[in-house]
Amino acid sequence: MEAHYLDVVGRKLARQRRYPRRARVRRLEGVATIRFELDRQGRVLWKRLQRSSGHIVLDREALAMVDRAEPFPPMPDAIDKHTLEFMAPVEFALH
Repeated sequence: MEAHYLDVVGRKLARQRRYPRRARVRRLEGVATIRFELDRQGRVLWKRLQRSSGHIVLDREALAMVDRAEPFPPMPDAIDKHTLEFMAPVEFALH
């Protein structure tokens, strides 16, 4: 059940990804890893950059995705935890 919930959170987060115009113009690419914690109601308790993409504009966008996606769905009753941490790589690649 926990894996399914984390998949739902990941999909909602992924829908919020935007490639900053400034980064596209400058042809910046990279992978930023973000980490955050959710309470049972799907609210973000904290968020941080776990690993930088090497470009501050991309790192900021990765963290902004969390803000745009909040609130996340509430945790199912089957998950017997008060909070849940989520970590995800956010890839910015020009194709």
